[in-house]
Amino acid sequence: MKRTTLCFSLFVLLLALSLASCDSMFTTNIFAGITHPAQTTASIKAMSTTDLANYVASNANLQTLANDSSLKAAALDNLAATYASTSIASTADKQLAAETSATISIKTVPSATQFSGSLLGAITGAATNNTDLSTESNVLAVIKTALGTDALGGLSTTSAPSASFTAIISAFSAANVAYTALGNSVESNGYSNTSMTSSSKNEIAVDAVISALVSSVVATTPGTSSAQALWSALADPDHASSYLTMASLDTVKAQGSAVGALVGATSIGSLLGGTK
Repeated sequence: MKRTTLCFSLFVLLLALSLASCDSMFTTNIFAGITHPAQTTASIKAMSTTDLANYVASNANLQTLANDSSLKAAALDNLAATYASTSIASTADKQLAAETSATISIKTVPSATQFSGSLLGAITGAATNNTDLSTESNVLAVIKTALGTDALGGLSTTSAPSASFTAIISAFSAANVAYTALGNSVESNGYSNTSMTSSSKNEIAVDAVISALVSSVVATTPGTSSAQALWSALADPDHASSYLTMASLDTVKAQGSAVGALVGATSIGSLLGGTK
């Protein structure tokens, strides 16, 4: 992959994350502090898609899932059985299940949500200093600033990624399956929830872009994880292409693609270079 293509993909990832954090400033869930009765894996698996979506609308309940991997797995299995089903006729249920699954994957990982929140400040700082974000090294430097010392502790080309960094990559990678299912449905049917706010659609679109780009990373060295490849690229940004390749934005968001449908349903397509 050419350096310019890789740099562009990294910059788009940076832009998408900043838009996600900016959008969240204007979205407040007044029910976010409400908790539900204690759940078990059996009760989570028995929940309807609507009940599970309502359950994870609470930050406290998202934290419960974050603290209990068996409950989180039960919730994701429940939702996947719906959005991946070939026998369930309800498009609305499938879309809600996919959206809820992606929400759980990302918002139960503090380092993933904190990264989005920190990135806007890092970009603002770069703009104030007239930093040229057309170069790989400067883009990666801004990403490093946003990730912070916790996620990047021990950063080097020979070290393993930190647990926090790996969790960020895993969260967005896990969400990609659900976002793909949601995008394919939206491409064919439009959004079933006609009352969905523009801010919600924007958040879905930018997170889907991030998830798709992260999932497209392929390590140059066979057997190396995508997290390790990104970790090494951050440690040695001047030679990023020695560690990984990444799909171009046009590939990820081509017209007719899952992500293209999600971006096309928003008003931010031009900012993300949308083709739809």
